[in-house]
Amino acid sequence: MRVSGGTLRNVRFTVAADACRHKLRGAVRGSNGEPLAGIEIEAVLDDDRDVLYAARAWSGTGGAFALSVPRDGGYRINITLAGSCDIYFAEGGATTDFDAAAIVRIAGGDIRVSDIWIPEDICKNTISGRLLNASGEPMEELHMRLYPTEGNDSVWLNTADDGAFRFTVPQNGGYRIEITLAENCRVHAADDGVTADREAATTVRVAGQDVRSNITVPDGWCEHAISGRLLDASGGPMTDVQLAAVAEDPWSWQWTRTDSTGAFSVTVPQDGSYRIQITLAEGCAVYFASDGVTTDRDMAATVRVAGRDVRGDITVPDGWCEHAISGRLLDASGEPTADAKMDAIPSDGTGGAWTRTGTDGHSRSRFRRTAAITSVSRWLTAALCTSPAAG
Repeated sequence: MRVSGGTLRNVRFTVAADACRHKLRGAVRGSNGEPLAGIEIEAVLDDDRDVLYAARAWSGTGGAFALSVPRDGGYRINITLAGSCDIYFAEGGATTDFDAAAIVRIAGGDIRVSDIWIPEDICKNTISGRLLNASGEPMEELHMRLYPTEGNDSVWLNTADDGAFRFTVPQNGGYRIEITLAENCRVHAADDGVTADREAATTVRVAGQDVRSNITVPDGWCEHAISGRLLDASGGPMTDVQLAAVAEDPWSWQWTRTDSTGAFSVTVPQDGSYRIQITLAEGCAVYFASDGVTTDRDMAATVRVAGRDVRGDITVPDGWCEHAISGRLLDASGEPTADAKMDAIPSDGTGGAWTRTGTDGHSRSRFRRTAAITSVSRWLTAALCTSPAAG
């Protein structure tokens, strides 16, 4: 539901008769088997990653918990330790890797999982410090994200009034820190301050010890924006479209979405040249060009930011990202292949489109323009490619 001004009244919701009738039960224990009380537990729907969590509860005095799940389906169990350190239920205990978490299936009744044993060395160490500007003053209420150099799990927080931050890390390893200095303008902590290039970020090593270090942000970062309106061929606003400013040296990708008038504003990390990427449909992105849009990144217009904001409207001609190729991806036995990345490549080698298959193997790639499609390639997320057959 989207609300943009005004007041909604007499809103009615229909709740399924079997909603929240079934429970997912278990218990949380320490490394020595002792019950852990007051631990936050969440059930996350495996087939709907857009939902932050489907159910939440806290373990009782005996470590037991009961989550009332909204419907049948597959769930991952998320355990939050030390306020912000997330780990996941896995067969035999717990894991810090979301993708390695066990999928617990609810089908028409309650289910109890084996006790979740928390290893002794998990979520024990911290990375902390203060975020300061070039004058040494604290930068308060800024969003920060800690992410591992290997893996996808992240920890978020906002800096305190004195610029202080404190991350509890799930395990030993290398970590990088991302800082959102302005709306949708993200940079990374580096040896000499900050960088827009994720690969040039400083790696903080945790090996059984706490790490403390301040981060100083030099002047001139995230001060200017590229803005305008995204319009269709008739001059009407294109709403809720993802638009990104992309730089290549150093590499950065800053994005936003157009509002109800088609307006957009992307704050860029520093002065430089940017290309504007527009995602007109899922997996179907084009670039702003002097005559409208193009699928060829090398033919895209360059927007130069040099000490000031830049403003200009973008008009998308008719006929872009309107048609799709769809079907199901099946293995040799006719079973659906889920979560496989598929790319459709036009005969001239430019553009194309990508998508991922759903749980039923269904895929739908929407194309940038009319073209002869010469190949459809796929990359599977696991070693499932035992047959070239695809449907």
